Amino acid sequence: MGVLAIGALTIVLWLGGWVDSTARLIAYAVAFLAVGEAGLAAAAIGVYQEQREVARQQADEFARARIADIAQIEIERLSGPGELVTISVRNASSRAIRNVYVWADVRGVAGHYAAGIPPQDARSRHMIYVPRDDDLHWRLRAIKPGADALFTQLTHMDPNPVPAVADADITAFAEFADADGTWWRCDEDGTVTKRQPGEPPAAGSHHGQRPEAGDAPQSQPHRRELTGRRELQHSARFAGRVVRRNRSGYSDVP
Repeated sequence: MGVLAIGALTIVLWLGGWVDSTARLIAYAVAFLAVGEAGLAAAAIGVYQEQREVARQQADEFARARIADIAQIEIERLSGPGELVTISVRNASSRAIRNVYVWADVRGVAGHYAAGIPPQDARSRHMIYVPRDDDLHWRLRAIKPGADALFTQLTHMDPNPVPAVADADITAFAEFADADGTWWRCDEDGTVTKRQPGEPPAAGSHHGQRPEAGDAPQSQPHRRELTGRRELQHSARFAGRVVRRNRSGYSDVP
């Protein structure tokens, strides 16, 4: 349409006598055509920029909605100073969370007070030994939307209660993957942090038990399970009891 309009205008100028030579007529036509093309290009750029802005706004809204949904996951520490850790995790988000690590940190104290599903809870069979960064080793397979789970201190890893410090110096955390595989960390104060992907450390890091020399090569899941069993079976005795693993999960055996 733009080219036809420019052509019609050029013919009108020529017939009206405003253009007195063929060369000038061609020059006017080229000039008008260039102006028209420039206008079309500017309009196209404007549309493209507008579309990019709309896409950016939609992406920002999606990211905010995603964080707001993750923020619905409630971390509540039920234990206090001088007590073994007890933490409740409620998934009030719209989707399941998976591979849930739970622990408490104490300001000024190195390491974590790791927590897991108690042995008497049938869901303890869904606790899996998979080392992750920050020396976390035990995770719960999943917590469905609207469900909650109670985690208690893994005393086979640390039988000591948290120190008798100020309650504000103790913070409970949960780290997990959402349905899209993105890792998040939430704490009892409502802080939500997106975690960068990273490779889990070796099972022998800090709290982990290295496989014994001479072990035959195993598949990765089997090696993790085997290492987890050794850690439970060979952990130091505490309070006259030793921790072992049976088919239903962890259990304390006198």
